[in-house]
Amino acid sequence: MRRAISPMIATYFLVLVAVVAGAAAFAWVFGIWGNLGATETLRIYPNASLYNVEGSVHLSLLVKNTGTRDIVVMSIEIEGVGTCVSHEKMIRIEEGIRKISCRVARGAVKPGTLYLIKLRTEGGSTFQFIVRASD
Repeated sequence: MRRAISPMIATYFLVLVAVVAGAAAFAWVFGIWGNLGATETLRIYPNASLYNVEGSVHLSLLVKNTGTRDIVVMSIEIEGVGTCVSHEKMIRIEEGIRKISCRVARGAVKPGTLYLIKLRTEGGSTFQFIVRASD
């Protein structure tokens, strides 16, 4: 007659296998979705400047990433003027303060007028702020 393992030892092994499988699934899921709870938060300092230079419009602003993930800027639009283009292919804003400069190749702003700026990110966020055009 064959002898089997006791029900108590079998239960212990089943619980052990379940715990190890749960820990492996947890590590796998959060390894893939680790940035799921990360936020994009951007502070735009009030010293932004918007001005005309030889037939083009220049925008210069200082921003601070206060979120929990890096921000990649996809586009900067000056409402009523056009899309601002940077000399960088991709504007990445990591933790801390960073200066962003860009220009609209053809266009003009009227000094003293307020313009709405829309900064769109890779993560789907849109940050809007107003800048007064200067001379």
